[in-house]
Amino acid sequence: MKLILPFLLSLFVLSCASTPQKRIEKHPVTYSKLAPQDQELVQKGRIKTGMQKEAVFLALGKPGDVSYGAEEGQDYEQWNYYSIEPVVRHRFISSWGIGCDSVFPGGVNRWSYGPVTSFEPRHAASVRFEQGRVTGYQINGSH
Repeated sequence: MKLILPFLLSLFVLSCASTPQKRIEKHPVTYSKLAPQDQELVQKGRIKTGMQKEAVFLALGKPGDVSYGAEEGQDYEQWNYYSIEPVVRHRFISSWGIGCDSVFPGGVNRWSYGPVTSFEPRHAASVRFEQGRVTGYQINGSH
C-alpha cells in the first residue's frame, strides 16, 4: 500500500505532462514554419544551438522560470526547466494508535523505521537565448 500511492501519483503527473506531439498539435502553424531539420528535432523533444524560441517551446514546453541578464555587453534570456522526482529516504516514523494495548491513556506511540517518499523539484535544463536564438543550453540527463 505504501508503494501504490507514490506510483499512482507519478502516473498522474506523467499523464498531465505536455509532450512535443501535443504542443505541435496545438501550434501547427508555428511548427510548419520551422526548418525541416528543426521539425525533426522538435518531434524528438531535442534542441540545438541556433534554434528559435518557438522551436524550443515546441520541443521542451513552457519553462518553469525565465531570467534575464547581460554578459560581455550582450543581453540574454534564460529559460529554466524543472522536473519532479521521487526521493526515497529511510526514517524513523512515529504513529499514534488507540487500542487495549495502550501504554498511555488514550493512545500508544509506535515507532517504526521505513521508507518515506517525497516528490522534489530538480533542475532539468537551461536554455540561453540571444536575439531570439539559442546560444547555449544544458540538459541534465540524456539528450
